Amino acid sequence: MHDMDELKLLRDADLCKLLGVSEDTLYEWRQRLGFPRPIFITDGSPRRTPLGRVRRWLDGRERKRRKLIRRGKLKQPVADQ
Repeated sequence: MHDMDELKLLRDADLCKLLGVSEDTLYEWRQRLGFPRPIFITDGSPRRTPLGRVRRWLDGRERKRRKLIRRGKLKQPVADQ
């Protein structure tokens, strides 16, 4: 059975609203940070990004951040303490 997040597809505008970032930031994340690229369902349809891929990307970024904090290479933000 498929993960329901993997079946939910979001437009870039919806992703930006969900994440609180601009479309320029989303583009930059895709180019520099490996943010999930959208898929095309059919010719001429708007591109969509599976929510499950976005969640995995965010989880991976959080794991990397925590690892850097443990190694002393990144300061822990006050809100996380």
